[in-house]
Amino acid sequence: MTQHPTELTGIRSIHLHELDSFVELLTTHPEHAAGLRQHLLTLFARGDSQPEWCVVAEQDGHFIAGIACRMILALTPSVRIVELRLPSTVPLEVSAHLLRFVLGLTAQHGAQQFIRTLEPDGKDSEVQVNVFERLGFPLVRETVRYVWPGGTPTSPPARLTFQPVSEVGMQVLIGAMALSLDGSLDQVMQRKAGEHGDPQRWAESEYRSWMADYQVQPEWWELAYDEHGGLVGFILPGRLGPAEGTVVYLAVLPEFRGAGYGLELLRRGTQTLLRAGLSTILLDTDVLNAPTQRLNEQAGYHRQGTVRRYQGDVWSLLAPNLHNS
Repeated sequence: MTQHPTELTGIRSIHLHELDSFVELLTTHPEHAAGLRQHLLTLFARGDSQPEWCVVAEQDGHFIAGIACRMILALTPSVRIVELRLPSTVPLEVSAHLLRFVLGLTAQHGAQQFIRTLEPDGKDSEVQVNVFERLGFPLVRETVRYVWPGGTPTSPPARLTFQPVSEVGMQVLIGAMALSLDGSLDQVMQRKAGEHGDPQRWAESEYRSWMADYQVQPEWWELAYDEHGGLVGFILPGRLGPAEGTVVYLAVLPEFRGAGYGLELLRRGTQTLLRAGLSTILLDTDVLNAPTQRLNEQAGYHRQGTVRRYQGDVWSLLAPNLHNS
């Protein structure tokens, strides 16, 4: 007789005093443990997460698999995985039950969407893909991951001046975002704009979502102007974790494309993140966006691999029967 996963192992939320053991489970590199622990404590303090959303599979008194989640309260409240550890030694049914357990917890707090970004060559990546497919998690995007190799980016003669969005006003940025869609090769942004029915509404939605999703400092987001005062584009750096940053979005407006301004914008964003002490900078570019991939490489970033983003409706994923079971 086949046993139910919960008869084989316990699935439960951690207690705060177990945080160190939980972090030890999640991190395969001890040097990352302190940063992850502080990151989780920061999320707890802000109310973006809580120990209840840190869930483990336990067997014989030992943690064997675990997941830490946070809530993003944007237009569509979403649950995003902070860290996930699913060793191949753990039965697939246990890993699937662990994820569904978390979805149920966060759904009680209003989560409508589930989001998981699977890093290239990440730990347990093959197991995670198998679990996501088993649960029917939709794969919505694949991107090419680039990483900053270290050092300071070169600074060619400046042609642009920069002004923080906090001084110019968010409506100027939102207007520029809407204009930047014209001719953009970012397939996901084009699809989202189509779903909103209007570039302006897309820009307003993405602005609020990005502000909620990334730990942005007011002075980081900047608009770029040429020597005549013309608005050329914008650069939007953001924080991913304790020591990780990214460029959330950058764009050159259509009439200024082809003049090398994108490279200046990316170098500016890289410098902003490095000055903030973020030693790891990651960029994700649509797999079909060859020009931006070339731009990343020209700026000195190294190609690392492919990133997969899974996203789906929480209640659909909580359907009682597992796929392929």
